[in-house]
Amino acid sequence: MEINYSKEFLKLYEEVNQKVKDGKKKASGSISDIRHSEILLFCLSFLSILAFFMAPIYNAKYIFLVVGILMIIISILYMIVNEIKIYGIKLKFKKEILKEFTAELNNNLEYKTDESISEVYYRKSGFNQTYKSIYSDGFIKGKNENRNFEMGNISVIKDITKSNQNITVEVFNGIFAYCAINGNIEEIDLMRVNSKNNIKEKLEIQNGKMYMYADNINEARTILDNNMIDKILNLKNELGIDVEFMVNKNETFYRFFTQNTVSTNLFASKNEMQALYFYYKIINFIIDFTKELESRI
Repeated sequence: MEINYSKEFLKLYEEVNQKVKDGKKKASGSISDIRHSEILLFCLSFLSILAFFMAPIYNAKYIFLVVGILMIIISILYMIVNEIKIYGIKLKFKKEILKEFTAELNNNLEYKTDESISEVYYRKSGFNQTYKSIYSDGFIKGKNENRNFEMGNISVIKDITKSNQNITVEVFNGIFAYCAINGNIEEIDLMRVNSKNNIKEKLEIQNGKMYMYADNINEARTILDNNMIDKILNLKNELGIDVEFMVNKNETFYRFFTQNTVSTNLFASKNEMQALYFYYKIINFIIDFTKELESRI
């Protein structure tokens, strides 16, 4: 996916990279040392097996064979343990860079590394009427001009019955965000699903394959007019993701179908930049969208 990064983002990204470059260098060095030790162990294993075929003495052959097999087993166990270590190193660095990036982007927001986004907000949104549990590892929390704000990557799990068997499925994986607003708006839902069970009035958004639901569509359109809809469609098109939005009274809820884009493989430089750009665009989108929303109340 080709992304044209804005100058503002590139400047921010460079500032954050300067702050975490020592941590990145240390993490890369630790992983490199682990890989070198793994290669050394496998080489010793290979030499032991090779010695088995070359040894002239019968008993010596089997000594080398036993040593070689033991070395291979030790190497495999060592590699498994090291993969866990490497994952921990990458995770620690990911959290460090997200923390710095969030602070640089908006000093009213903070990335909470070892906490989970409030499940209360997701339950209130009604995106999924029934589900088993929500998992999140770290989230952004703070104030958007005195409005409570939370955002994080979440996985929503649900139990379903299929072929007379109970199975667990993931019904959502992406970014969920909550932001309070100053004012009250009767509920408006902008969803991907063309629901036949929703008793509210419905309007199809032709260009975005989305559907608006409200008790009174005409009144809802004074809030979510073409300009507001275009903001959502522009974000969808730029990031290549689906977006859902709900507003009810003084609360707004968002779902961004990133499929874990912003939390996986942040260690690789290319994915790291793309992931942080998703954060950058989505946070700025919510802040801008909230202001525009309040101006229509």
